[in-house]
Amino acid sequence: MLKNWVAVTVTKPMTPEQIRDALLSLPDSDRKFIITNPGVGEHKVFSLTKEGSTGKIVVNCQVVPES
Repeated sequence: MLKNWVAVTVTKPMTPEQIRDALLSLPDSDRKFIITNPGVGEHKVFSLTKEGSTGKIVVNCQVVPES
C-alpha cells in the first residue's frame, strides 16, 4: 500500500542536481528516503523497516558489496 506520496508539477526540465537539491530540502521526517554513500566493500542500503512485533530493524541491502 502506498502512503504519503507527494505530487509535484514540473513546469520545466530539471537536472538531476536540481531534483536532488529539491528532495534534500525537505525536512527529514517528510523525506521518506535514506541517504547512503557506501565505500568499497560496503553494501548499498535500499530500505529500513521496523518489525512491529519485535521492534527489530530490518535492513534491505545489496547482496554484493561495492567494488
